[in-house]
Amino acid sequence: MIKNTGIAKPKLKNFTSDGDNLRKVLPIIFVFIFLLCGCSEIEQKNFTINTYFKSDVYISTGQIDFSGTISYSEDGKLTLTVNSPDEIKGYTYTVKDEKVTMDFQEISTTYSISDFPTSAPIAVISKLLKEISLSEPKVKEQDGSYTAKVNGYSVEFNADGYIENIRNGDLHITFVQKSS
Repeated sequence: MIKNTGIAKPKLKNFTSDGDNLRKVLPIIFVFIFLLCGCSEIEQKNFTINTYFKSDVYISTGQIDFSGTISYSEDGKLTLTVNSPDEIKGYTYTVKDEKVTMDFQEISTTYSISDFPTSAPIAVISKLLKEISLSEPKVKEQDGSYTAKVNGYSVEFNADGYIENIRNGDLHITFVQKSS
């Protein structure tokens, strides 16, 4: 038997047994979660994609790797000049209004963009840039990286809204923006 000593023992409240305390604490927890999650949502709404650019480009298809310079202007003209490997150095592809002009040394030929395989880097870049400028895809931000899915391709942007990478399977295209 317990002997009454006359000293009162303090009562500790248990959050799990007292529903009133839990009801008081949960809204505070949800407010903090909402505030923390809301920060990245605000950044997404202010994100602007810049599709007009000039940059260095590195392309890997799984079969060949090459590098060059690329630009896309407001009038919809895409130009890719190959710098390496030496076997194709100097090739210039210009896409405008669904026509591709290929220039090499003193030879120039023109094709329809639909004549190229859909996986050809020039066709992929042209189609994605057009799609991005027309539709403004939903961009997700995670840890300072911005990504969007466009026509099955993963497109990554830097904080200034310029494309940094395009990926799908073996195709990987990296853009390195030139400083102005």
